[in-house]
Amino acid sequence: GIDVTGIRSSAFAYNDDIISVTIPTTLKVIENSAFYDCDNLNTVTVQNPSENISTLEEIGASAFYSCDSLDKFELGLEPKLKTVGEEAFSSTKFTESVSVGHPFYLGTMLIKVSDDESGTFEIPSFVTHIADYAFSSNGNIKAIAIPSDVTGIGKYAFSNMCYLREIIYFGTQEEWEAIRFGDGWDNSMGSWVTGGTTTRFLNGEYDPETADGYTPGLSFILN
Repeated sequence: GIDVTGIRSSAFAYNDDIISVTIPTTLKVIENSAFYDCDNLNTVTVQNPSENISTLEEIGASAFYSCDSLDKFELGLEPKLKTVGEEAFSSTKFTESVSVGHPFYLGTMLIKVSDDESGTFEIPSFVTHIADYAFSSNGNIKAIAIPSDVTGIGKYAFSNMCYLREIIYFGTQEEWEAIRFGDGWDNSMGSWVTGGTTTRFLNGEYDPETADGYTPGLSFILN
């Protein structure tokens, strides 16, 4: 058979007959609005998720928008997901369950944090990518701690976080500069903070003398 590597934009949009989707391990891209408004879609899983490694790297904007029943998405072993577009999972059970202390993670990607999250937010160590708009317009978080394993920060991920005082990065400045940053990731970030948002480099260790305001141990995982 033919190896399927992508699902085109709007390919299955508005299809209420779809209940579950099994994606092949060869799939790399799900394009914009591919499953838009599939009201009865509840499960997306890779073939044999306990045995296979998914090659899926990108989920486009609004790909699963308004899939009201969607509450299960399995990527298989060693997920490769690098990009999740704006509102890819809006109006699904995933985003509806986002609340303080319960962000939405998919594999090793942080998709969305509650607008009501406040204070210092520590991104868990398993996270390697931060999705487009993940923290956008949150006006309550004052500091974000980012593990050194993060290699990608999506478009507008921290945009309009006007009160963000500092980014606390657990790696070096060189590692920080090697991260793949999406367009506008820091647009208007820290715009209401004197001097703007500062970045601290901890080089793998927490030092209370150099990380003012950082409270360790605040890791949140969606149950």
